Amino acid sequence: TVTGEPGKLVEAFGVGGIVTWTGAMDGANVFDVREVAQGKILAVGDAFPFNTTFMKGARILPDGTMDPAFGANADGTVSVSFCMCTASSHGHAVLREVGGRIMMIGTGDPGGGAPDDLALATLEDDGTFTQFGKNLVDLGGGAALSKDGRIVIAASAGGLLGVAKVDDFFEGLNPGFGTNGFVQFPPGKAGIARDIAVDPETGDLVFLGATSSSLVVARLGAAGNPTAFGGPGWVELAGSPMLDPKSIAIDSQGRIVVAATTNQLGDDDVFVGRLLPDGTADPAFGTGGIAVLAHAGADD
Repeated sequence: TVTGEPGKLVEAFGVGGIVTWTGAMDGANVFDVREVAQGKILAVGDAFPFNTTFMKGARILPDGTMDPAFGANADGTVSVSFCMCTASSHGHAVLREVGGRIMMIGTGDPGGGAPDDLALATLEDDGTFTQFGKNLVDLGGGAALSKDGRIVIAASAGGLLGVAKVDDFFEGLNPGFGTNGFVQFPPGKAGIARDIAVDPETGDLVFLGATSSSLVVARLGAAGNPTAFGGPGWVELAGSPMLDPKSIAIDSQGRIVVAATTNQLGDDDVFVGRLLPDGTADPAFGTGGIAVLAHAGADD
């Protein structure tokens, strides 16, 4: 954890400012971290024991120790499998509502060779499952809280990009949003959806995805309506065919920052783009609004 002086680790947190925990025998990933009530920290990602991968969440106390009040094994972790099988699942986002319930959001393999579905797991504050429990829905991606307090998710259905909206932690997809809780956008655009941000001023939904050849940044109104962002409501950032979208954020000036990995320079390097609020590339950032940060060695 980093607080106080920028870039300086807090020595009192964990060991030298870092906390680690065991995911599974063969390793683990963390994809989202969120500070919640009482200074606790929620994290979600995946763990891969043997030949499968499953969603895994954790809760850490303010001093960097695992929270024994979270999880069935009192070790601060929760593992989620969506079937009595070896089908994989991954956690990409975690949210906590004021009442204490927690939702972990990611993707899951429904089996039968079908594309990954959206995986939703809702937990009580102690890490046990709520009555909504865990579900696979035909979608997938990262999540945020909308201005009206609902959960919005960068999603895809039938291979097409869009946004899904969850009514609350119990009710599932919001039937009043788009078609059965899903707005497909940009029209007919195929690809993978990865992350979403909510404009704190307008409530607009700004999400990140990728086609086979470019990153896609699209902007919908709070009700799922198209905007004039970039002209048609979306822009594409051209790059390597190996662009892998990671994250999107809106800064205090309304500019949109996107992050991805790319092989433009021969290895897995960091791709960062910045757009102005109207969707045009920010000329003050990098070259034409794009910066590629190279790393020495392969696949860093």
